[in-house]
Amino acid sequence: MLPEEFTVVPGWVPFASTIAYRLHEVRKLFEPSFVPDASGVTEGFRFAASIEECGFVAVRSCVEFEAEWLDLLGKLLSKPIVTVGMLPPAARARVPEGADGEGAFKWLDEQEPSSVVYAAFGSEVKLTREQVQAIALGLELSQLPYLWALRAGTIPEGIREGARGRGLVCTGWVPQSRILAHPSVCGFLTHGGWNSIVEGLSLGRAMGCCPSSSTRGSMRGTWCRGSWRSRCRGTTTTVPSPEKGLRIA
Repeated sequence: MLPEEFTVVPGWVPFASTIAYRLHEVRKLFEPSFVPDASGVTEGFRFAASIEECGFVAVRSCVEFEAEWLDLLGKLLSKPIVTVGMLPPAARARVPEGADGEGAFKWLDEQEPSSVVYAAFGSEVKLTREQVQAIALGLELSQLPYLWALRAGTIPEGIREGARGRGLVCTGWVPQSRILAHPSVCGFLTHGGWNSIVEGLSLGRAMGCCPSSSTRGSMRGTWCRGSWRSRCRGTTTTVPSPEKGLRIA
């Protein structure tokens, strides 16, 4: 198959859908999924072998959330699908004294209710300098207060300075569940990892998903991006992309 064929809704989806990959996501998907690693096999092979040998497939989801997709998954894999629920984590992580998270909560306490966008891209995603700069520009153009959990060592010059006045950049560990639960937070810009999506959904946060690898560039992350809704400052508006959604006030 050509990469372009993944950018349209597959013919084997029997219900109405607009979910499809973008071309740059397809290109990132192919290398880790279909090119052998040091072990000599691909991630795609491991996945297929696991499905073939298993008796059933357990999915961290629920029928109430995505019944059509779960039914389709069972038919495609020819395996029983067992849903185990969303399993959202409890927001109980303690903030170490002097950590970035401690200052983050002081900053959040000073913001208006339901006004802040929280941006975080997981512990495994390695953003390029160009990606960091693009995200920084998007957050700035959104004209919304934002809290950005950015891994140390990936910060181009000027990012911290640009955030002063409306945003806060944290380079250390922060308790994501507790931040998302803060009443000042209304939106969540994420890499689309399922843990992050579940956390955002469980707290009713508007989400913008930017899949960034084979795992993150999944149909789940793409699904959430396609149905992204902005509820910041009392509005409820369907938007075509996180970038435009962040600018809705």
